[in-house]
Amino acid sequence: MSRTAIKARLAWQERWHQPRLDQLLKPINAQRRKLIELIMSHTEQFEGLEQQIVWYGAGWHWTIQYVMVDPAQPQESDVLVYIVPKVDGPLVSVPLFDGEIAQLPMRRLNKMIRNGIRLAKCAVSVHWSIWSPTNQTEVTHINDLIKRKHKLAFGKPPASKAPAKTAKTAPKSNNGKK
Repeated sequence: MSRTAIKARLAWQERWHQPRLDQLLKPINAQRRKLIELIMSHTEQFEGLEQQIVWYGAGWHWTIQYVMVDPAQPQESDVLVYIVPKVDGPLVSVPLFDGEIAQLPMRRLNKMIRNGIRLAKCAVSVHWSIWSPTNQTEVTHINDLIKRKHKLAFGKPPASKAPAKTAKTAPKSNNGKK
C-alpha cells in the first residue's frame, strides 16, 4: 500500500480557520504583495471604513474587504472594495451599482479602469469590476476609482491624515497700474 502525501493548504484556502492578514499576504510574491499593500494602505486612509477578512467560498476563499460603516447614511452598497489574496495573482474588485457608474466621469478614468467597468459581469444591478494589478501605475488608477467610489458614498472627499498647509499670501497690489 502506498502512502499519499498531504499537502498543507495555504492560509487563504483553509475554510475552518480564519487567517490573520499577514498569513494571507505572506505566500504572494514580493512584487505583487507590495502592490496589494499599497492599495490597502491607500484604502485605510478613508474615514468610515472597517477592514474585515471574510470567507467567500471556492472562488475567492478568504477575502479582505473594506466595509463602509456610516449608520447615519444608509448606502446602496456597503462594501467599498474586495481584495482577493490569490497566490497566482491577487484580485481587486470594486463593485459598482448602475447609479454609481452614471455619476463617474468615465472619460477622465484611465482606459484600464473604463474597460474593467464596461466589461464587468453584472448581477442584480451590481457590476463586478475586477483587476489583477501588475504594476504601480495600475494600482494608482485602481486607488483613484476607490477614492471616487468613497466620495460618492459619503458625499465628501476623504480626510487626509497629514495636516494641510494653510499658508496664505497677501494679494499683490499693483498700485493703480494696469
